[in-house]
Amino acid sequence: QGCGRWRGALCYELAPLFCELLVQLGFLDVRLLSGRCFAKDRFGPEFDHALVLVGGRHLLDVGFGRVFLEPLDIQSLSPQVQLDGVPYKVTPLEECEWKSADGEPWALGSLVCWRGKDEDSWEPVFAFDPEHGYQRDAFKSMFEFHQHDPASIFMKRWLCTLPTDGGLSRATLKGTPGSTSCTLIRTAPGGMTEQQSLTTKDA
Repeated sequence: QGCGRWRGALCYELAPLFCELLVQLGFLDVRLLSGRCFAKDRFGPEFDHALVLVGGRHLLDVGFGRVFLEPLDIQSLSPQVQLDGVPYKVTPLEECEWKSADGEPWALGSLVCWRGKDEDSWEPVFAFDPEHGYQRDAFKSMFEFHQHDPASIFMKRWLCTLPTDGGLSRATLKGTPGSTSCTLIRTAPGGMTEQQSLTTKDA
């Protein structure tokens, strides 16, 4: 629906569609999970993000932007290095000091996904409960918020990002609603970036 209006799509649209695809392909135990994205010093509210768990073990994310491309094994505590060289890891929530934005208690067994910044330095990406799957309608309120509320990050800027070179590199377009210009960012293997200013028409 979103792609038909030339605006791309949010995780709330992409993740449920990916769940349906996996079921049609014969995968069992496909769950749509709620994720709480990390920003500044805390995790967001419940249903802040939608992601996918397969077989109770393999975590997939098709709507976050710059994140892991290969599934993460949530039963492994070891770092899992992606094709672009960036490591990710999944740990129990009690190893994380931050709280949630809405103040709600964490579900027992909740996990945190981390992304490696540099040697021995990690940043939280999102927290999630792997045991509770949801229907798409559960995300409706947050979907409406991110589409229409001025406080939503998506109302303040737009973003389109695509892995290139088989996941080794990335091309990202970002701008602000109503602006006639935007920025193209090319990320090379190793994290080196190159920026170019474009008009939205050229983009």
